[in-house]
Amino acid sequence: MGREGTPKQREYLHGLLQAEHESRQESRRQRLLKSARLPALKSLTGFDYAGVRFPEDYGREALASLAKNQFLIIDEVGYLSTDTEGARFLFQVIADGYEKRSLIITTNLEFSRWGTVFGDDTMAAAVIDRIVHHGRLLQFRGESYRVKHALMK
Repeated sequence: MGREGTPKQREYLHGLLQAEHESRQESRRQRLLKSARLPALKSLTGFDYAGVRFPEDYGREALASLAKNQFLIIDEVGYLSTDTEGARFLFQVIADGYEKRSLIITTNLEFSRWGTVFGDDTMAAAVIDRIVHHGRLLQFRGESYRVKHALMK
């Protein structure tokens, strides 16, 4: 098999199969984005990395390659207070995804203050342990993106 047909026929078939594969990938991507119900679609295109400090072994290219993986984004951890049940649920979500999917967490809280988020220093330590095991810390310094691009100045 594979040697049947002329080189032009094989090339045409390869192109056809490649186009079908790409079409299915794009359909799947659109379906997943729709099911995520994100408030607005964002991309890394045009992102200003000037205020981002990356670890030595992890840069922009590695970050942009997370688009090939299933991931979960938890935005503004600690911004709102969480009751005990909510903290346990958040712990379970993070623990269930450990070593299975990529996770992005945004927060203004240092790890030392995460005990207030989870209502318990031991549970916070367990979450932090899972995050730092395979994680990378990206620190944003300088002016807030929203303030920098605010319409009201």
